[in-house]
Amino acid sequence: MGIDFRVIRIRLRVIRIRLRFRLFRLYWRTAEAQLKLVKRAIDWIGAEDKAGASELEARVQEMGQQSKKNQTLVLYTSIGKALCHWAEMEDLLVAIASMLLRTHEANKVGIILYSINFNVWLNIIDELFLHESLYAALKTKWNKINSRLMRLKDTRNSLAHHTIYYEDHISTFTYNTSLRPARFDIRQKSQKNQPSLDFDQISKFDEDISKVQEDLRELLTAMTGLLTRDTSQQKYSEPTPD
Repeated sequence: MGIDFRVIRIRLRVIRIRLRFRLFRLYWRTAEAQLKLVKRAIDWIGAEDKAGASELEARVQEMGQQSKKNQTLVLYTSIGKALCHWAEMEDLLVAIASMLLRTHEANKVGIILYSINFNVWLNIIDELFLHESLYAALKTKWNKINSRLMRLKDTRNSLAHHTIYYEDHISTFTYNTSLRPARFDIRQKSQKNQPSLDFDQISKFDEDISKVQEDLRELLTAMTGLLTRDTSQQKYSEPTPD
């Protein structure tokens, strides 16, 4: 049995996501601690050196604004990466649907799927598994993936449709940079959980999608094996001409 380097690459990517997440958290905590230390120093010297204290205060405000910009950049970057990984996952769903339909024309299957709602994608694949006995043993594995994708779908929609709003008054040391529903999206579903998504939650979503991709690739590999075996059996069972 050979080494599946694709699985190794996916697992390494998940590890990198976790490590990057921890490093960013450490960075923000360190930066906040430094700013608080400078703030205490300003309060301490302010009574004796008002000019120096004012200069330091201006510097702290500048550092705070730069930190806010950095957090925004990190948040936007994490959103872009998460959406790209979701798109990669959709490619795998198209490939699985193509196998269930026993067609090599994945482009045409993609035209159909990308023209309909994502929930319908999952329903179609679910029904196709029920009507393709060759892959019956893999239906349970698909059911678990299907359930996870249904849970992750709302987060994906938030990433695609929500935006960043800052609170009117934000402390130099406390930022609330997160995705929130658009101002006129007052649906109960959108307003129920605010703020919508912060960096920690987006990183967790990205990690979850990477795990789903790994499971989808394993499912696709298993389906390919079953199809190859079935094709070979049909070939050798065909009667030979006299």
